[in-house]
Amino acid sequence: MPYFHIFLYILIFCVLVHICPIHTLNIFKNDENEKGSLNIPLGKENNLFFNEIKLENRFKNNIKGYIQNVQKFHYLMEKNKPNVLSYIQEDLLNFHNSQFIADIGVGNPPQVFKVVFDTGSSNLAIPSTKCIK
Repeated sequence: MPYFHIFLYILIFCVLVHICPIHTLNIFKNDENEKGSLNIPLGKENNLFFNEIKLENRFKNNIKGYIQNVQKFHYLMEKNKPNVLSYIQEDLLNFHNSQFIADIGVGNPPQVFKVVFDTGSSNLAIPSTKCIK
């Protein structure tokens, strides 16, 4: 029977801790003695509305870019230009099964660039004198 009182006290304590809001102490305040140290509390953002808007806009922008790319590709197909969409076999240098490197020529007359082929991206960046720093 004496253990029943201890169990009851522990149960009441757990209920009070669960129900009562726990206030933070002064641990998040700036320590005046240590210059340059600032403790910042972390909190969870509960505003899901803005997150949904960001995702929706991101989806719209991706669809808009996709449609523009399809229209450009369709334009090239309609023009029937030779060598615009031709298939070229390129020898790739396998670097430790992590990178594939090859030389490509761009432009007329062709300027040769050494390119690292990345399977995670479909974009190709080419250096230019018109790049702005």
